[in-house]
Amino acid sequence: AAEYHRKFRLHAMLAEVFELQGQAAAAAAEWQLAEAAVNSALAMQNDAQRAKFQELPAVRRVIEHQEVKDES
Repeated sequence: AAEYHRKFRLHAMLAEVFELQGQAAAAAAEWQLAEAAVNSALAMQNDAQRAKFQELPAVRRVIEHQEVKDES
């Protein structure tokens, strides 16, 4: 009976370990998705800021001057 009880406890512990591993894997996947969403949002924000910045008249002149220099 003691041996049976020990094996039963061992199986219960293993089941708990597998469940925790599954939860950890799910949490890691969730974290990666969140990280990707944040990176995507930051990239979009940077693009929007860059576009606004490039529309400033002084910046526009510098860019156009650079493009003319690159062509020659």
